[in-house]
Amino acid sequence: MKLLLRLSPLALLLIATIPSRAQTVRDVISFTGQNQSGDPAMIPTQGRDGQLYGTSPNPRDTDGSDFRLSLGGELTVLYEFGSSANGVQPYAGITLGTDGNFYGTTSGGGSGQYGTLYKVTPRGVLTTLHSFSGQSDGSSPASAPTEGADGNFYGTTAGNAGNPATIYKYSPSSGSVTTIYQFDASHGEEVNSPLIQASDGYLYGVAVHGGASSLGTVFKISHIRTDHLLPQFHGQGKRREPVWSADRGLRRAFLRHDQLGRPAQLWHGFQNGPRRPRLHLL
Repeated sequence: MKLLLRLSPLALLLIATIPSRAQTVRDVISFTGQNQSGDPAMIPTQGRDGQLYGTSPNPRDTDGSDFRLSLGGELTVLYEFGSSANGVQPYAGITLGTDGNFYGTTSGGGSGQYGTLYKVTPRGVLTTLHSFSGQSDGSSPASAPTEGADGNFYGTTAGNAGNPATIYKYSPSSGSVTTIYQFDASHGEEVNSPLIQASDGYLYGVAVHGGASSLGTVFKISHIRTDHLLPQFHGQGKRREPVWSADRGLRRAFLRHDQLGRPAQLWHGFQNGPRRPRLHLL
């Protein structure tokens, strides 16, 4: 028994030091710039057919493309953005809608040259749904829209000098795009990430800059209930600005926020409020 007790720590050490099985990373495809495909900077979406769908802006003097990629590495270009009227530079990826089509944005082009919201079918038929004007509807969207539980699509525009960021709603039934909220510096600037709808019904997102310390905000918004801001970033800890998207890992992101020494509690706010969206600072 004493021998076993003496050997147990050594045995545990040996077990702990056994190397893990080597991981293999294999390129599914290497973009070559052909067919306006290259420099992807988005998260691909898996379609109903099991294949991957995405966008590539390919800034080498081209306008970008939407593509389909089989898990075996066969690339098919769905649509090439060759006309400024339909938009240019699709950086953000595309969202699979419940209707089986994909929805995305371009950061430039369109009738106003401030970007577009579009729909593309799995066969590559593209329809421009809205051209941003750089006015109250915003400019330069940098993320794909999110389909809400109500069947509408919600998205953000990043904005630029003189054009604040916005949150918009696209209604497939009416075909209209409505601005839900227009940001100011005190509530957030440069909204590059997509929105997600959490289990509480609110839409969550992040702004890279703005807020009380000009280091970004996390916000939630609903066109039914009052909107509220989550804790802001004040430059303490190792990270200063929110660069992650508020996805389904939002709770884990706030746990990480805790580990860096910043407050991480959610503020639930009011259960009911004015129908007109507003953002409230903590």
